[in-house]
Amino acid sequence: MRAEAQGKAWVDATKFADVFRGARVYVYACDTTGTRMAEDVESLGARVVEAGVRLFVGHCGRATAAVETESRDLDEAIRLALLEVLQAFVAGEDDAGELRLVAERSFDIVEQGFLGTSGVPFAIRSMMQSLRTLRRPG
Repeated sequence: MRAEAQGKAWVDATKFADVFRGARVYVYACDTTGTRMAEDVESLGARVVEAGVRLFVGHCGRATAAVETESRDLDEAIRLALLEVLQAFVAGEDDAGELRLVAERSFDIVEQGFLGTSGVPFAIRSMMQSLRTLRRPG
């Protein structure tokens, strides 16, 4: 984990797993479960699950942190969609597909099936499409 894409790592998978052993964890950061929409067994998520984290929710691609558009209403809608996803996770939802639906339903200007088009801001589209859940067996 690092604050910036090419920045200095502040924790490795082993130390992360020591802190969160047996826990459910959601990390809203780029490439935590892989890159380019493909899961990776060498990703941070895979390594921390192997080291003892019970469930890891992360992203296999970009998870844009800074959300800025030309519309204040749209910015607020995006923030609320992300908040809804985090609240659902805290409430116990572990399934990545269900978390994607939570975001889609909360983002009220988006109709079902409209997520892959340019009509939806990249930040919310990438967050929903790249979301993955990794679970420790047993």
